[in-house]
Amino acid sequence: MAPPGGAVLQVVRPAAGGIRRHVIQLAAGLPERGWTVEVAAPPGFALEDAALPHPPPVHLIPIGSRLNPGEDLRAASILRRLGGRCDVGHAHGLRAAWVASLAFGRRKPWLFTAHNLAPPAGLAARIAVRTALGRAAAVVAVSRAAALSLAPLGMPPSRVHVIPNGVDVRRFARGPDRREACRALGVPESAPLVAALGRLSWEKGFDVLIAAAPRILRACPDARIVVAGTGPAEAELRAAAATADAAGRILLPGWLPDASVLLASADVAVVPSREEGQGIAALEAMGAGAPVVASRTGGLPETVVDGETGFLVKPGDPAALADAVLRVLSDEALGARMGQAGRRRAESEFNLDLMLDSLAALYSRLAPSTTA
Repeated sequence: MAPPGGAVLQVVRPAAGGIRRHVIQLAAGLPERGWTVEVAAPPGFALEDAALPHPPPVHLIPIGSRLNPGEDLRAASILRRLGGRCDVGHAHGLRAAWVASLAFGRRKPWLFTAHNLAPPAGLAARIAVRTALGRAAAVVAVSRAAALSLAPLGMPPSRVHVIPNGVDVRRFARGPDRREACRALGVPESAPLVAALGRLSWEKGFDVLIAAAPRILRACPDARIVVAGTGPAEAELRAAAATADAAGRILLPGWLPDASVLLASADVAVVPSREEGQGIAALEAMGAGAPVVASRTGGLPETVVDGETGFLVKPGDPAALADAVLRVLSDEALGARMGQAGRRRAESEFNLDLMLDSLAALYSRLAPSTTA
């Protein structure tokens, strides 16, 4: 029997990186589970480059990154009209949740996903968030850490559904093509490859990896450190890489259309975040079979098992980060064991199908008329 389904409207705040990838996964996987997808997002949120077989309609709404009563009410008015086309609304991020609460209230079932740790907020923001969460039919967090961060905003962790992000391990099934990755990056195929990728912003901590690079390269002079991505800290990171004692061995190739090739070719993947809701980059690295060195912060300890699938280190500590990377690079058998364990963990605990099935089931519970 076909699974129950309906129509879901994904409501997105200004976002790049993890939230955007998450929405792309939903747009690709939910139709197979009976749910059609539409997206309401601010200008600049595009899915044209996502290679989706059936791209969903994207409706533009003027939702910004900060509270703006006039714009928020205008966005809510548009969203309310779009809501007539859907059975369930799904807001991603606290700003999207606030606008969804204005648009839907309790008249239409909608849920909110916390992708990141809730930041400290002033009184007005706390009141807005508390109001929004109180109107949501369900609250989801991508990790226990993200769920706990909502408690000061009036949402007890016991009321939060923890549904981790998922990774499509099938992307890496063909195995690593190291030659292809090294040729594209312009590095020797024999060079130990340290890979990091994500949005180049302060909270991702890529400056910590660049600060750790001299210590890594003194011990392993043939290594190459690749930091892939774009973002507001890109110029600063390029300047730091140019002045580091690295002789051109720190590479910032920008955005990569297929990061899976880089991850599958990496000897170690690094996730040096200062704060992290869960860490999609860590999940993808594990799916690719790469050992992961990550910060012990936010949801990363729920993803990376210290000493088994990689190592966890103190956030913002270049020396500790370098030493953990060198432990992996200096022991090929250890790196292989950790990579295999990480892939098994990604397949069993963070499989994309598990995430999609859990969300589709939650949608059906919120919109029981779709089961008729």
